[in-house]
Amino acid sequence: MFVTAERVKRGKPEPDAYLLGAQLLGLAPQECVVVEDAPAGVLSGLAAGCHVIAVNAPADTPRLNEVDLVLHSLEQITVTKQPNGDVIIQ
Repeated sequence: MFVTAERVKRGKPEPDAYLLGAQLLGLAPQECVVVEDAPAGVLSGLAAGCHVIAVNAPADTPRLNEVDLVLHSLEQITVTKQPNGDVIIQ
């Protein structure tokens, strides 16, 4: 799902884009995972109430200690879709 800046009134670090994305998917924000590399994106995902994975984010990113995972590279993530439709991120 891609939600571009043109679709929301307030950009990152406000949560609008992630809230709209969750709505368009028919999901609660708590059911969504945000993958971000920018401080504003991390803050946006957290403000929306999503799970957040920070990838190669600067060490001084505000609230970095609140994200679900901090990774140096996307190569550290394995995403598996289960037969029942669930998605496992490891």
